[in-house]
Amino acid sequence: MICISLGNIKFERALEVSKKEDLVEIRADLINLDKKQLYQILNTPAQKVFTFRQSGIEDRIRLDFYRISLEKGVKYIDLDYASDRWILKNLGPSLSQSSVDLILSTHNYERTPSFTELKKKMQELREAGADIVKIACMVNDDEDIVNLMRLYRIPGRKIIIGMGQKGIILRVAALYMGAEFTFAAPENEKGTAPGQLSKKDIQEILSIMGPH
Repeated sequence: MICISLGNIKFERALEVSKKEDLVEIRADLINLDKKQLYQILNTPAQKVFTFRQSGIEDRIRLDFYRISLEKGVKYIDLDYASDRWILKNLGPSLSQSSVDLILSTHNYERTPSFTELKKKMQELREAGADIVKIACMVNDDEDIVNLMRLYRIPGRKIIIGMGQKGIILRVAALYMGAEFTFAAPENEKGTAPGQLSKKDIQEILSIMGPH
């Protein structure tokens, strides 16, 4: 499945996209939503991933937005394990009583660690309570691609992302290797991460590659 990332766009455009797509990621930190706007997007038909990255906004305010999203029945909550542990601790009891899947994510915008390090990080996120592990790393060479792909051999639900131009192949290959979903930008809009393709671009590549 392809998840459309709603970020770096105006609220009206985000609302429009969420009304016609099957799965969207709400990047509350990038759209700069207020509560009224949040409810509007949450009431659209699409299944949703809710994310509110640390962005100078007080943690208690972000926690409130996460709780609203949880109460409104989003499909996934995505927390950055490095910066959102306070939110994870305070949201945990509500999460455990819901059917929402917790994505715990880690990001490295400079490099891809060794496979041993990646495997250790994956285990750490599982032990912290992740239903789905998300690992996103900047790809600088072919070895990075191989190391990230090897993570798909490890059992469990996951999303493995290669960032940057050299990581684009992983964004498409993910759909063949068992990723929960892959991320794409809305058509004619800026992506939310380096190397993120549009949904149209991914679909065109998939049509050439064949069924996945």
